[in-house]
Amino acid sequence: MKPSFLIFSPTIFLLLFPIATLAVCPQKCNSRGNCNSNNQCECWNGFQGAACGEYTCPTGVPWFEPSAIDNTAHRPLTSSECSTMGTCNRLNGKCACFDGFEGIACEIMSCPANCNQHGRCMLLSDAATGDDDLHLHVTTTYTLWEAKRIYGCLCDEGFTGYDCSLRTCVKGQDPRLTYASTMVDETQTYACTASSGSFKFQFRGETTGTIAYSSTAAQLKVLLEAIDTIDEVTVTSSGSSGPICDADGAAFVVTFTRQHGDVPALGMEQKTGVTLALSSSVAGTKGEEVCNNRGLCSETTGICTCYGGYASSNGKGRTAGSSAGTTGVIGDCGFQSSTPSGCPGSTPCTGQGTCSGSPDFTCTCFNGYTSGDCSLRTCPFGRAWWDEPSATNVAHAPAECSNRGLCDRSNGKCNCLGGFTGSSCSRLKCISGGDDSLPCAGRGRCVSMREMAKVRTVNGLLSPITYGTVRGDMLTWDADKIYGCICDGQPYLEGGSDSNATGCGFRDCPRGDDIVTKQQDEIQTIFCSATAGSKFQKKKQKQFIPGSEKKMHF
Repeated sequence: MKPSFLIFSPTIFLLLFPIATLAVCPQKCNSRGNCNSNNQCECWNGFQGAACGEYTCPTGVPWFEPSAIDNTAHRPLTSSECSTMGTCNRLNGKCACFDGFEGIACEIMSCPANCNQHGRCMLLSDAATGDDDLHLHVTTTYTLWEAKRIYGCLCDEGFTGYDCSLRTCVKGQDPRLTYASTMVDETQTYACTASSGSFKFQFRGETTGTIAYSSTAAQLKVLLEAIDTIDEVTVTSSGSSGPICDADGAAFVVTFTRQHGDVPALGMEQKTGVTLALSSSVAGTKGEEVCNNRGLCSETTGICTCYGGYASSNGKGRTAGSSAGTTGVIGDCGFQSSTPSGCPGSTPCTGQGTCSGSPDFTCTCFNGYTSGDCSLRTCPFGRAWWDEPSATNVAHAPAECSNRGLCDRSNGKCNCLGGFTGSSCSRLKCISGGDDSLPCAGRGRCVSMREMAKVRTVNGLLSPITYGTVRGDMLTWDADKIYGCICDGQPYLEGGSDSNATGCGFRDCPRGDDIVTKQQDEIQTIFCSATAGSKFQKKKQKQFIPGSEKKMHF
């Protein structure tokens, strides 16, 4: 009997052992994913692509999105790479944020220029709860979607502007006003009982040194004037030259001679063994006009240039019996050095306002102009990107240049921070790109959140909603402020979806079904009943017409 041999051909071998030759994923998933039985890479967190060769980037609640619900956006459960305000570097998984944004997912609208080292960078939510009686005057809460995403600058004393880059000038009472001599200083009377202990006073964000219960009025004056937010006070006590506090109870009066207007009460801190309270006060009524309304303020130097006939005063304003104020070295233009014969300006009010005439000679400027002689321009106002909330979940009040730009006083135009645009810097720019550096790379339209809602699509069909139905509604304050790109069809993508693209700067590749996976053609059943008529055109959506049934295969 001849020996028998079993001979395998290559074809038979492949049929018997298909997995051995086919179960190989591309590039072995780059050791960043698992290879499944369909030869597909199941990428680990942080990676994507057919071979898991690309990094994904951190995600955040999108700044710009086509919402699925009327007047609702920026939902906590939605997320987009780089929060739609940056592009993802697939080589390292880091977001390159657009101008004005920062954070690992570009989720933060940053403080401009880090406040130029002349202020504090503060969240919108923190501005709501703060109250320093200098910049912040209301204590409330703000919890809407952007509460912990938008930062702004709280400038140090002497600085101003959305980025704290400008200087402030001295303020005081206009010396020419006929009623100026009847104005009074703020006085605050405190009752104090103690036989030991100490306390501290706080005023407009600054705190004094320790004040002993046995301090005299003169010693208290020195401690109060040592802080930057108080220029000059007088202090008198019921015990004359004695201490401001005693075991039987004493009283002392603080008069603010150069902090004009209705001054906030001194805050009491770190009281130890002392019973101290504000017993009465008289609100100050003296005005606080920049350069006393009789000079021009240089926002570069913080120095007043006085109009003719006015000079520096002692900063205390006019008193009873005085018609000109008192000369001094404050640099406030608060002293009338000669009797004026008309309103300030090369022509009265520079021809850009009306003059009150004698005896006050004050200007009332036309719209668009400002300053004591109406020689400076104002700039357009828009909803502020960042400001102090005025009530629970109420913010974004109108502000010059929307608090994201500086006003050029020579022409009334806003110089906007990078990434912001519009006459009042009130809206975001769409990212530019392509060969011609056009918005949306020249491959899409730059639209607002309001416009995006109108052209929303679902499965390729127009499915509009509304966003910003009620203008001024806090829930949709950004309807005409936050902009993004709608790309021209699917060939150009950026941001993960052609309906939510941020720049339209990247090309998309052809799409189709994975040849390894099981495939099945779509079957659509159409019912038709008729006694006359003609064929209908195929629609993009399934048609259901009651009647007889037949199957159509595409």
